[in-house]
Amino acid sequence: MAQALPAWLTNIALPWLSEEASIFGKGPLVVADIRDAARLAASRAELATAILVGVDPAGALPDPGNIFDILLTTAEVPPTPWVQVRSLTDSLLRIEEAVRDNPDAAVTLVQVLRAQRGQPFEQALMIESFAYSTLLGGEEFRRWRAVAPHQPLALENAPAVAFTRSGATARLTLSRPGNGNALTAEMRDALVEALRVVRLDDSISDVEIAGEGRVFCSGGALGEFGQAADLARAHQLRTVRSVAWTLHRIGVTSRVMIQGAAVGGGVEFAAAASEIVAHSTAFFQLPEISMGLIPGAGGTVTIARRIGYQRTAYLALSGIRLRARTALAWGLVDRVSEAVP
Repeated sequence: MAQALPAWLTNIALPWLSEEASIFGKGPLVVADIRDAARLAASRAELATAILVGVDPAGALPDPGNIFDILLTTAEVPPTPWVQVRSLTDSLLRIEEAVRDNPDAAVTLVQVLRAQRGQPFEQALMIESFAYSTLLGGEEFRRWRAVAPHQPLALENAPAVAFTRSGATARLTLSRPGNGNALTAEMRDALVEALRVVRLDDSISDVEIAGEGRVFCSGGALGEFGQAADLARAHQLRTVRSVAWTLHRIGVTSRVMIQGAAVGGGVEFAAAASEIVAHSTAFFQLPEISMGLIPGAGGTVTIARRIGYQRTAYLALSGIRLRARTALAWGLVDRVSEAVP
């Protein structure tokens, strides 16, 4: 059903002037009816610091090219790159709140996604990491860190990742169910090392990654965020010890089995696999913008290459939980199964 644009949008969308669509004016969010695509395209260079959201209340779903960072519609089962929402007003308010609270992170997200288009995987990953380190030094992240103090992690003797093998198949199991299999530095390094072993072993033809317990991976360990004193060195470590990059170049068939939640880094590295199989009750979420950051475990690359950069931008800016069936329709997962542990 067609929906009228809420009146307050005109306060954000017009006029399309650089100073009105930047952090020095009304804010970086520009929302426009899809019929105004041509007018926006003519001013695209002046809107480099803007987040452009196109809406199609009529459900006509024309092809707007690469002008908009997000495309929203109420039409049923829209094609890529459109996102179907129940209410344009509610969805835009959600995005507007995220952009208002953390404009630096929000604008950086869409600028990174734009810059990565057409880039090889490794170069695109570098762009993400540079931006992520920049935001770690920003005021928005410091503000979040101030109200989310470091929490010490419980020490455990068992390996963070269990490595087993059946014939030519290697199985890696995230083995920290007590903290939701959070992607700690320990677990990240263990995954990278295990995947390197798989890559070097010619007798292994495929690898499966699963999570012990009710949750596949709850994302980065919040207590470890922001501890790096040297952000340049943190960038180097992030790229050398990237699970997504290691999985991308592993050279064998890779399958990730997801149950419960795959949040932040958990879905970001999983999206680099050959196949993702999700339980019907699983969900996916990118919460980093609310922390003054962007996805930093490869998600702007891996997820965008599965679902497109517009849907990736929506997922990150809205912070919604993407359910398994929608994730399947978008191409984020390849199969939904009740057999996933």
